[in-house]
Order: sequence, then C-alpha cells, then structure tokens
Amino acid sequence: MLQSVMGVDPQPPVKEKGDLQKLTAWVDQGKYDNPEAQQLMAALQVALGEKHPQLQRLQRSIARQKLLKGKAQ
Repeated sequence: MLQSVMGVDPQPPVKEKGDLQKLTAWVDQGKYDNPEAQQLMAALQVALGEKHPQLQRLQRSIARQKLLKGKAQ
C-alpha cells in the first residue's frame, strides 16, 4: 500500500536486496531451475531464513510454474 501511495520501497535496505531482486527476476522468467538460481535461493534461505516473506512468495511462484509446466506437457 505504501509503495503505491507514497512510492516507498516495500523491501528494507538489507545487503541481500540485490540478490533478492536478481532471484525474483529469474523466477519471473521461469529460470528458477538454473544452478545459479538454486544456489542463490539456498544462500538467501541461510541469510534471511526460510520464512522470509519474499522467499516464500518466490517458492509459491516456483511451485505454480512447475504445476503449470506439468499440465502443459
């Protein structure tokens, strides 16, 4: 909400922010299964914890993409 109303970035300024953005772009492009993306996901889970909201969103997106990919075949 703050992002749309006031232009506030919803992600706090943490050092992993750039990596989160990179991983998000890869997942959005369907490149979640490349080795770099998998390594980055693992590293971010260690750094931020598996319960980090952005990582959970990315994992849900990956699960949806895998499900849709399976139905398309």
